[in-house]
Amino acid sequence: MSGITPTRAQRGLTESAFARPGLPVFTGPEGILYDFNYGCRVRVPVDGWRVRMVDLDTHSLLFDEPVEAGVVVTSRRKYFVRFQLDVLDGDRLVFSHAYNARNKPILVRPSTMALGDSLAWVPVVGYLEAVFVPAFAARLRRRAPERYAGLRSLARD
Repeated sequence: MSGITPTRAQRGLTESAFARPGLPVFTGPEGILYDFNYGCRVRVPVDGWRVRMVDLDTHSLLFDEPVEAGVVVTSRRKYFVRFQLDVLDGDRLVFSHAYNARNKPILVRPSTMALGDSLAWVPVVGYLEAVFVPAFAARLRRRAPERYAGLRSLARD
């Protein structure tokens, strides 16, 4: 791929003390499982298929190796990454997906074991309460006024 910086393969942790995502949840073609919970994760059904992960913002090649069937391969980069995920069987492109979380709902679940990480989200929660929640509440009230008539946020709306 042009514009991609070659690097050594980076196999990341599939879980940690505060994140145990299990198997990837989305089903791709030919039995491929993938998701972006705790990084870019993929499991292929056939030995020797090549998995390629690229950071779309930096054009860094994060992973490009043949993998074993049934093994979940995970990127080392976990958060705030736009990923390009490709699965190849020789020269044949079996699956390709570009991930971008912009304007999509996300789940932030702070851990009791990572106090610093949880505290780092406090300014973001303030932003969400001040900007997103009033707009969302107003949208719900417009969509179904009788159902959400009493819905109010703590922030001004």
